[in-house]
Amino acid sequence: MSTFAVVGLAAVLLVGTQNNPPPGPASHARLTAPTVVDSQSAQWQQALARARAAEIEGKLVEAVRSYREAAASGSGGAAKRLGEIYARGAPGIDRDMAQALRWNQQAIERGETVAQAIRLR
Repeated sequence: MSTFAVVGLAAVLLVGTQNNPPPGPASHARLTAPTVVDSQSAQWQQALARARAAEIEGKLVEAVRSYREAAASGSGGAAKRLGEIYARGAPGIDRDMAQALRWNQQAIERGETVAQAIRLR
């Protein structure tokens, strides 16, 4: 991949993180408010646990399926892990930079910190 593509991708990732507003009183209230576990939160927590177990067992296709379920239910951690998997590729999972960027953006929107640049080799 060309240097131009790497620089362009890094610029896209940087701009995406700069558009996030700084935390204010509303986000502070969200962090200090009592946590209520709703059914959607419980759903992504269960899916995330299944994904991690499948990944440990080396069942990456199954893990990705469960990470997708958890991310669709609101898990920023699952979205971040999907971004990492797609950025590197894995046995049974093709490297897909478009998917990596998509999942990383969702992770950022859900409050996760992700790498500012993705290695393109």
